Formats: sequence, structure tokens, C-alpha cells
Amino acid sequence: MNKVNIPAQQLNKTSFPKICITYDRIADRLTQVFSPIELKEYLFLYEKSQENPKKALKDIMNFQRKHPELPEVYNLLCYTLIRRKKIRKAEKLVEENYQKNPQYLFARINYADQCLRKNKTAMVSEIFENKSHLDQLYPSRKFYHYSELLGFICLMGFYYLKLGERELAMDYCAYAKIIDPEDDTLALLEKKLHKQSFIQTIMKALNPKRNG
Repeated sequence: MNKVNIPAQQLNKTSFPKICITYDRIADRLTQVFSPIELKEYLFLYEKSQENPKKALKDIMNFQRKHPELPEVYNLLCYTLIRRKKIRKAEKLVEENYQKNPQYLFARINYADQCLRKNKTAMVSEIFENKSHLDQLYPSRKFYHYSELLGFICLMGFYYLKLGERELAMDYCAYAKIIDPEDDTLALLEKKLHKQSFIQTIMKALNPKRNG
């Protein structure tokens, strides 16, 4: 497994500790929870869900029934349901996955994202135990898959933006660029940051006395 160390970063409003990540396709946990045959099937279904989610959905639902205890399979099913625009079913599974697997990082990220979209912002701090960095949340972990770190960092960016802490959100956005500057979720976060900045500029122009 190829690993990359991201040095500690001191930004404007916060700092980020040194962290080790991998960009390998297969996370360590998958080889631990699946037999070689099951892993091959999981990866085949993963590829199928990206290429043709309509055809993949039934097979993934059957696979999930065989492995109802595995959060990774929940994630795959949620992703496929969203691709099929079955949003309510996906949201129900997101919450169910978090309730059954509250320590699983992706279950936390997905449920926190869902809470933000439903304006349940206060839930986010509860989901992450009032922690703002992964080393605080999982002190015994040695490394992360890059998608875990990126998902968490972008989520926290959206969270702080929702709280009105724009400069802190910008720090998380800047850090996400180190991990994957081409990520679609990061692009959305940047867009929201720029939009809020534009609105604030307009409001200041319209209310010069308030800002004077």
C-alpha cells in the first residue's frame, strides 16, 4: 500500500496536524471484512454502479441482504439509490447506517451532510463528538484513505460556512485542495464560499451606514 504524509499545516484560523493517507483503490478494511471472492463481487458491483446504476441496483440490494452488518455495503447501496434518484430511500439508509455503525467515518460524514441539508446543523457537532480533526476523533488510527479525509474536510467546510464562520470554512477549503484539487465536492464548497462573499459585498454596498 502506497502512503503519503501530508505535513502539518498552519492556516489563517486553524491548524491541521500531520496525517498519513493512501490513494490506493482498496482500503485496508475491505480486505479484512470480505473473503477474496466477496471482495471481487463487491468491486464488480462498485464498477457496475458507476457505469449503469439502473442495472446494478437489484444486485447490490441482494448483496446488501447477505452483508447487512457491513457499512461499506450500505454506502454502495446509498450511492446507487442516489444515482437512481431514489432520494428518500437513500436518506433512510444513510440514517440507518449511522445508527448501526456510529464509529464508521463515512456513515458519520454522510449522515452529517444529510443533517446540514435538512438544516439540522446542531446535529453535526454531536455526530463528530465536538471534534474538528480526525486525529481527535480516531486517535489510534495510523492512516486514512484520501476519500475519508477529503470527505471529512469538505463536510466541515460546509458546516462552518453554515455557522457563518466563513474564514474557518476557507481554511478547510484550502486544506481540501492539498488532498485533491479536482474534487467535485470541493468545487461546490468553493462555489458556495464565493457566492457568500459576493452577497456580503453587495450587502455592504447597499448599507454603507451600517458598515461605516
